[in-house]
Amino acid sequence: MQVTSLPNNILNTITQIGRDDRKTLRMLISLYREQAPNMIAHIKLSANEAEPMELKNAAHKFKGVCMNLGLTPLGDICADIELAGMQQNYVRVNALCAQLEDLHYLLISRMLSLSHG
Repeated sequence: MQVTSLPNNILNTITQIGRDDRKTLRMLISLYREQAPNMIAHIKLSANEAEPMELKNAAHKFKGVCMNLGLTPLGDICADIELAGMQQNYVRVNALCAQLEDLHYLLISRMLSLSHG
């Protein structure tokens, strides 16, 4: 299932953290933009190599990042990837990875408009 929209409140936590400091807001967005693609790539590689423990660890790590930033929908997908990976249900894992990527790209677009606004 392709993700075509973001929840309106997905950036509330980041916005609250940086509400009085645009520099902090831009730093959080920049860190996410720099680190998330590699973390997602690690999840996908672990899935492609059918490494359930590595997949679990990679998804768990990215889930923590997402939850700490209030990006709950991404964190929830990572939790589902962890579970599907431990069940070695790679068809489900691959579908979830596609959703994760779709949501990530939509989020990057929203972050760019927020950081320049």
